[in-house]
Amino acid sequence: MVVQSAWHIFADSIDLENAKSPLDVLRAFAIKFGAHLYVEGHSGGGLFVEGFIKKRTAQINWKFQVRGDFFASLAYTDTPNPDELQVGIGYCIELIPYRAYLRDHGLMTTDQMDQFNREAEAQSMASLSPFRNFGLPA
Repeated sequence: MVVQSAWHIFADSIDLENAKSPLDVLRAFAIKFGAHLYVEGHSGGGLFVEGFIKKRTAQINWKFQVRGDFFASLAYTDTPNPDELQVGIGYCIELIPYRAYLRDHGLMTTDQMDQFNREAEAQSMASLSPFRNFGLPA
């Protein structure tokens, strides 16, 4: 197994009752925060897709792609047929509700950290006198 992403998951708001493996936890997470995805030539679609062969040229429709921040993942490996791929799992997470979920649990998200850093830099720059660089009194 190769880790492609890591998510902070709190058991109080995601149904993990039937989760027996990390894949089950990821599936429950995708059901909570996922956006629909469809892979051309695959009859299934939805919040989490897994275990099928797709044509290398098949189109993937990430439904959330046109509406906002998202994280999409489609894990696959080669097959003996050069025109096909074996899909392990695929999912798409809506990041706006996921960030709100993290903030509700007391965690700072990257957008908050970026804002904090911008404000700290602006305060630091405002506190510097332009005359300090020349050894003159402020």
